[in-house]
Amino acid sequence: MGASVAFAAASTAVSAGSAIMQSQAQADALEAQGQARQARAEFQAEQTRAQAEISEDRAEESLRNAQVAEIQARQRVAARQEQLQRTLASQTAAAAGAGIAIGPGGSLSAIQRETRERARRDITSVRFLGANQERRSRIQARNRQQTAENQRESARQRVAFGQTANQLAQQRASTQRIGGFLQAGSTLLSAGSRLSQAGGSPDFQGPDAASRVNLADSIQFRPGSGRVSAPASGLFGGST
Repeated sequence: MGASVAFAAASTAVSAGSAIMQSQAQADALEAQGQARQARAEFQAEQTRAQAEISEDRAEESLRNAQVAEIQARQRVAARQEQLQRTLASQTAAAAGAGIAIGPGGSLSAIQRETRERARRDITSVRFLGANQERRSRIQARNRQQTAENQRESARQRVAFGQTANQLAQQRASTQRIGGFLQAGSTLLSAGSRLSQAGGSPDFQGPDAASRVNLADSIQFRPGSGRVSAPASGLFGGST
């Protein structure tokens, strides 16, 4: 009977060691999953940051287009005003050569009023078109800049999510490891109790008193390594 109890205790010890190894393997898998999630999140964040840089470049391009539109509008206005002055001067010279009255009530005055009105309409149109183009470009620049900021915020959130997922995975892995050791410890304590009972029975007598092994002292845990070891003398005396 004592031998059968000892064998059962030894089997229990082996089962406890296997449980620890299984627990360690599951914990390692959880850690690997957490690290993979963080790496994937960081990769996606890097891609999003690259997209943000592209959006910022486009925003700068739109801003430059707005500045160009403003400058071109001013240049067109100046050119039209210069053209107006040349036209008025030419009209005045032509009228003087032809003997046409130049005074306020003369024919030239009416002609030049019409010339100035056409120039005014042209200048108003140029300014409106230039301002409209500038406004559209500036709105586009703001929108693209906002897109870039949103993309950068998304990248930060991705990194934070990956880190959180990894931390949770590490915590689960730690809990898995501790749970495995606790379960194995409970199993080994039960096995040690059985072995102690077998050692006190007349049916279980070893070669000498030293050969009676206390299982709780023989089985050694190595936290962090996922291993259970026994001394070189074996579980039940003698060499192994």
